[in-house]
Amino acid sequence: MVCYRMSNEDPRGLFKNSFPMNLKENKLVKYFIEAKTELEKVVWPTRKETIAYTLIVIAVSVGTAAFLAGIDFGLNQLLELTINR
Repeated sequence: MVCYRMSNEDPRGLFKNSFPMNLKENKLVKYFIEAKTELEKVVWPTRKETIAYTLIVIAVSVGTAAFLAGIDFGLNQLLELTINR
């Protein structure tokens, strides 16, 4: 392991000023503080709205699956008619 000194005068100056001591200046801490501030501004949907949106997503997903299954079935039948001639 190689260690470097930050200053030639002070042999105990190892890692001196290497890490910010003020938590507000730490980029990671600053990120979480800003994220918390932004999350406090969010207007969250009510339980009723969440249930309604969930049901819409499920209905659209089932409808899309049925539509794609119908197309798949139709193309499969068309291919079988073409091959069996």
